[in-house]
Amino acid sequence: MRVALISDDGPDGPGGVSTWLRAVSRGLGEAGHDVVLLDRRAIGGPSFARWGGAYALAHLATLARCDRIVAATWPLATQLVRTGLPVRVVAHGSDLTRPTRDPRGRRRVLQQADRWFAVSSYLAARIPRRVDVLPAPVDVRPAGGGAGPWGFVGRAVREKGGDTFVRWVAQAGVRGVLVGDGPALPAWRALAAELGAAVTFTGWVPPDRVPELLSTWSLVALPSRTHPDGSGAEGLGLVALEAAAVGVPAVVTDV
Repeated sequence: MRVALISDDGPDGPGGVSTWLRAVSRGLGEAGHDVVLLDRRAIGGPSFARWGGAYALAHLATLARCDRIVAATWPLATQLVRTGLPVRVVAHGSDLTRPTRDPRGRRRVLQQADRWFAVSSYLAARIPRRVDVLPAPVDVRPAGGGAGPWGFVGRAVREKGGDTFVRWVAQAGVRGVLVGDGPALPAWRALAAELGAAVTFTGWVPPDRVPELLSTWSLVALPSRTHPDGSGAEGLGLVALEAAAVGVPAVVTDV
């Protein structure tokens, strides 16, 4: 079977969608299927967040030769569902928890997509039709954990709560390791210096190195938060499951 995977993230990028793409592409290939990957680099253009559905439609000839089309996030399927092709959609998080500029497009995908999936039950409950919750793309590895530092993995943006992690480390008097990069990183570094928090900032780390790092930590923190208006909740903190896979406990917020 030939399966097309369409995504606004590439398999080599950071974050849960990229991790999912790598795992699904590998799994399909190992099962003997042909995989056609159309990521942002292949189908992108100006204002991709707004026009990604139209850019995906531009590859209709390629997609028509596929037995299944899987759109990682619904905005990429807004035009494809009109073609009658077997389009399946995966909900990953902010594509559902943030307000959309295209409510008609989302309704169209909800009504016309061949099938819907979600990476968590939390997201599935937000979709007004039958949804299958997918297993997490995490490999179980030998158990770790112990007397190592506390750790944080995530993009350096407000919603990930890296500043909360820094405060936790300072208050507990432990060592911390913060993995990730982004616009909030300078403020988090400044906060650590102000509080005297023993936090090592590694910057971005290749995803295949994350399990190795996790196994050396005693605790993983995911202090995620929503936007001030309550939107933008995470669909699934994948690093919590990656930590569980190596036997390291996670402390998380209910977001």
